[in-house]
Amino acid sequence: MRRVYLGAIGALASLALAAPAGAQERVEPLNQYIVKGTDAELGSLAKRGFDVTEGADAPGRTGIVATPSEAEDLRDDGFDVTAVGKENRASVAAAAIPLADPTWGYDVFRPYALKPAPCQTTCSGAVDANGNPVNLMTYYDQLAAANPALVKREVYGQSLNGVDLVAYKVTRNAATTADGAKPGVLFNAAQHAREWISAEVVRRGYEYFLAHANDEASGIPAILEATEVWFVPVVNPDGYDYTFTTRAARLWRKNLRDNNNNGTIQSGDGIDTNRNFSEKWRYDNEGASDSQSSETYRGPSPESEPEVSSFHALVHRIKPEFFIDYHSYAKLVLYPVGWQVETYGADNALMVPLAGDDQHPAVQGYDPDVGGELYTTNGEITDTMYLQEGVLGYTVELDGGSGSPVGGTTTAGNSVGSNPSGFVFQDRESDVQDVFARNLPFMLDLAQSAPTPDQPTSHLGATAPDFTPSAFPIAYGSPQTVEVDVRRALGDVTVNWQIEGSSTVHQASTAEFEGGARYGGPGRYYHRVRGDVVGFAAGDKVKVWFTAGGKTSDSFTFTASPNAHNNRVLVLSAEDYTGLSPNASPFAGPQFLNTYTSALADAGIPADVYDVDANGRNHADLLGVLKHYQAVVWYTGLDDYVRDPGQTVGVSKMFDDQMNAIRDYVNEGGKVLALGQRALQSAWSEYAYNPLGRYPDKPQCRSNTSSTGPVGQLENCVNVSNDFLQYWMGAYSRANQATNEAAVSALTIAGQAPFTSSFKLTGQAYLPRFTPTSNSLPVANFPQFASRPTHVVSGSSNAVGVATADTLLWGFGLENIADAATRATVIREGLGYLGVDPYTQTTGSAAGTVPATLSLTLGAPATFGSFQPGASRTYTASTTANVISTAGDAALSITDPSTTSPGRLVNGTFALRLGVQAQATSPAGTSAGFASVSGSPRTLLTYGGPVANDSVALAFRQSIGDTDPLRTGTYGKTLTFTLSTTTP
Repeated sequence: MRRVYLGAIGALASLALAAPAGAQERVEPLNQYIVKGTDAELGSLAKRGFDVTEGADAPGRTGIVATPSEAEDLRDDGFDVTAVGKENRASVAAAAIPLADPTWGYDVFRPYALKPAPCQTTCSGAVDANGNPVNLMTYYDQLAAANPALVKREVYGQSLNGVDLVAYKVTRNAATTADGAKPGVLFNAAQHAREWISAEVVRRGYEYFLAHANDEASGIPAILEATEVWFVPVVNPDGYDYTFTTRAARLWRKNLRDNNNNGTIQSGDGIDTNRNFSEKWRYDNEGASDSQSSETYRGPSPESEPEVSSFHALVHRIKPEFFIDYHSYAKLVLYPVGWQVETYGADNALMVPLAGDDQHPAVQGYDPDVGGELYTTNGEITDTMYLQEGVLGYTVELDGGSGSPVGGTTTAGNSVGSNPSGFVFQDRESDVQDVFARNLPFMLDLAQSAPTPDQPTSHLGATAPDFTPSAFPIAYGSPQTVEVDVRRALGDVTVNWQIEGSSTVHQASTAEFEGGARYGGPGRYYHRVRGDVVGFAAGDKVKVWFTAGGKTSDSFTFTASPNAHNNRVLVLSAEDYTGLSPNASPFAGPQFLNTYTSALADAGIPADVYDVDANGRNHADLLGVLKHYQAVVWYTGLDDYVRDPGQTVGVSKMFDDQMNAIRDYVNEGGKVLALGQRALQSAWSEYAYNPLGRYPDKPQCRSNTSSTGPVGQLENCVNVSNDFLQYWMGAYSRANQATNEAAVSALTIAGQAPFTSSFKLTGQAYLPRFTPTSNSLPVANFPQFASRPTHVVSGSSNAVGVATADTLLWGFGLENIADAATRATVIREGLGYLGVDPYTQTTGSAAGTVPATLSLTLGAPATFGSFQPGASRTYTASTTANVISTAGDAALSITDPSTTSPGRLVNGTFALRLGVQAQATSPAGTSAGFASVSGSPRTLLTYGGPVANDSVALAFRQSIGDTDPLRTGTYGKTLTFTLSTTTP
């Protein structure tokens, strides 16, 4: 989990689960507290039911919301716990349904459906014609009645306790225009009950649009003519109203689900609606919890709560282009995705410019970033609406409370409020209006952008690019896959390339990249497409660019590496010998590389090498390097923290880039063995790096945390996340097994089936032990994280090696195994586990003669079945082929000989928008993966030697978008398969 320091006091937490309460039982109040301790101590708070994700305001301290007795329990366990402001210790009777109207009033803030108490001084906010306070539903209804041509009131469901869930559509001819007929934008508030400032920002937005409906200078009339602007005053009305009833409930977060069915609301009740949405629901226990006592309790099933399922149904029906889910109080502008760190969607090309950057944020003083940058979530609203509905959503975390008590936020005599801080925003009109005024320009940006979302309007002057190529400096093979994120409206994309020294420009078609096993699917307005660059030789420099719709992308140039030899395994050498960790000064070269290449050779597994240091300290990227290999052996030697020359704190951005490239590689089917006595230490320690670049080009972080940015730089540092280790490498945690060479050498390491070797380690000063992720996230509930030990300390169950289906992580290196034969066995077993069977490459002769033979026989024609209009789907079809080749090599390729819409299935003169893709696989050949069919031959399968009656599986896939036109009738295409050789 990555922790980002927010620079504000206060946070989320849970209520401890109390015993069932009767109607007369009293419950403790909630308060905000600051807890100090070590990272390990603060990390343990989550296991006790507290949500600490938003409250890490400085190193060694975090904010929580808790009851007084919970705070005392923490103190008894040695935590330093301090209340924020005056601690409320007065218990109250447990609330019953229906809720009683509040007895304490506010100048600005109002309940949703309950009757508000009188204002403390001067009323502002939601008032009636006489200036008296009214609840939010009444206020919205009053403005709707006063503007019948502009507002349509729509009840889209009922809350758990029967309160109407209401949305208000604001547009010209609102009542007579069908919902969703115009491009839309939606603003919603108060998913989390205590975040009152969010409800006021949305209310003021509703008021502003209606007040300026005829004000041409404001731009609102043009918006209302072309756009539907939807307002949802409160997503969670039951929980929100509950926070107005007593001071004890002011910091309640969830809805009012009575989890223990005792008829009252108390500790342990409620479900976090923003963890109950269906996307990645229950993906892991870091982003949400199965514990009813947790404030991020996800509920018993996805969208079990009517507040959630009804909202999703509304969005599915009206399909707005954009929406904002308002929260407090971290001052952030977040966009998808949030379920995993540093995961960017194709549509980020337009979402990022709208959100702005640290220098020029869309909301003054806020920090824009991808959702997982703050902390990972699952079952969350913006990911659900984006990934399932194609709606571009933002989470805006508004300002926290500060300053002196005012209005309803006073201490003396106040049965509800508390001092302004964190979630408690001050009851001052001018301060609330300031928050709204700073958020209004971003609201207007989205409303103005809705008619042309892929070419958005921004008050910052930002624009969305037509193309974003994925550049890389070096290519480790041919064909070389290249990729660009491109605006869909530009149509078919062509990849162009030119070899330095040649005047010839080569071209090829591209196909949409449909994403990997866990992430990376196409966007709504942008999509990533890929094509193959061929015809270059080692040492060539190749310039690449893309064209579509009469426009041209920026170009980039890669160099074809002479170190690529078409082997199946890559040794990724990451000793950091030119940096400063662990060595005090740079080394001339790697110390252990020969150990790995020799062990692989002894195992009969030839391998290529990518030495990070020798390649200018550039990481091995996905497209240029990693995708050319079936498996990667990523060894770190003695490396501790990856630091660039001269860097003394934190880690290099290069390490984070390498880790994410490996994650991308595994996501697309790659296999990885990472090993070394402190392998991936930078991630285990979650040290900080400068996101803008590496030292000395960019200043280093001032500490090993992200709380203090580099000198002279506005952007904060970023902590490396340990999520890759937990959720991709199968190691949930790490502890010390032995911390000196004598202790390590005294141990025997025993392989666990299918690993058989037992061995001693020499020259190793530290040995970690790992807790497999499945020990913490059981396979029965979290099968996606299935993991197990591969090696243990003999005589114990302490794992010093762990495995998932695609990865191995070992706490030792081959350089620490003294016997060459054992090294060969260990690496052979490791790669065998990952699906790389040992093989040898030899030459020989035999008596007699064999005639040159190439034979190719196809099975029955492949059939996709029926295509469904109006639905995004990828269809598949398959057939078989039989191959006989006596050649020294052979290649199976596919071509569309037709000049009519090459590569696309046709129905008469009508062709599908996207081309068909083909793949060939067999145990004897090397598959090139799915390739787009075109008028030029595309290699599907290669052989390194003769084959007899090789059974080849031919697979085809055809993607169809939900807006792609389809003509009634039968689609087809005659394709040519060619088996060829250069050495008959």
